Amino acid sequence: MSAVIVKRNRKDLFQEISNTIQKWPDLEKKIFAKAHYQGLSTESISNSLEMDVEKVSTILRQCDRDLYVSLREFRKSDGDEAALIRNAS
Repeated sequence: MSAVIVKRNRKDLFQEISNTIQKWPDLEKKIFAKAHYQGLSTESISNSLEMDVEKVSTILRQCDRDLYVSLREFRKSDGDEAALIRNAS
């Protein structure tokens, strides 16, 4: 598979992730970013946002599930292409 195709697929993947996250309310964006980009625990997030830990955990699971569903087309790719996209960083 050519590097051009992999690069285009990676660009499409990042665009879909961005599009999905942009649709979420601000609270969901904050929780997702704190968990996945800053690496904070649900306890740390709940403390920083003054929220119940279970509520933060529920929102985070919903965000993860929403993102997983939105990326289903990328998971349908054949194994070689998917591996190239994962390893092309």
